[in-house]
Amino acid sequence: MEKLEVTYKNYTLKRASKGRFDLWAKVKKKKIHPVTKKATGGYHIVDDNFGYDMVIESCIRDIIEMELDRKHKVLTLKEYLQEFKKERKIIEEMLK
Repeated sequence: MEKLEVTYKNYTLKRASKGRFDLWAKVKKKKIHPVTKKATGGYHIVDDNFGYDMVIESCIRDIIEMELDRKHKVLTLKEYLQEFKKERKIIEEMLK
């Protein structure tokens, strides 16, 4: 039996157990030569795990934090809290 998967942008929540999920995201990584273990100069998209056996609220919080990290490199505490609330509101609006 296939397990439930929930997607949002480039994130996937895969059911781990009752009410709990594993958090995966598609990320861009450098290609590594299998023998020399050195970067080949190219990139590819891979599924990377960001958490196992998490409740959905933790998954949402981590997704918001990863989105903020992707968009911003430096924020004041006030800006961070404002951006966090804005991202959370976007997700909550989708649920309505």
